[in-house]
Amino acid sequence: MLTKRERFEKIVPKRVEKILHTLDLLSNCANPYSYEYTSEDIEKIFKALTKKLNETKTVFNSKISKSNFNL
Repeated sequence: MLTKRERFEKIVPKRVEKILHTLDLLSNCANPYSYEYTSEDIEKIFKALTKKLNETKTVFNSKISKSNFNL
């Protein structure tokens, strides 16, 4: 039986690596010889990614704040 920390250490690196790989795939779409896009398209993409990344960070930080409550 794994501890919560061990489960975290087992699962998170795989998920982060998957996200980083997917971002590498997204960067392939930057090739102007294969794709056509505008500055507005780029802004939409990175606005959505930044929003989701910030939401995820907030969830992590809120859980730490609650678990480390001291009087």
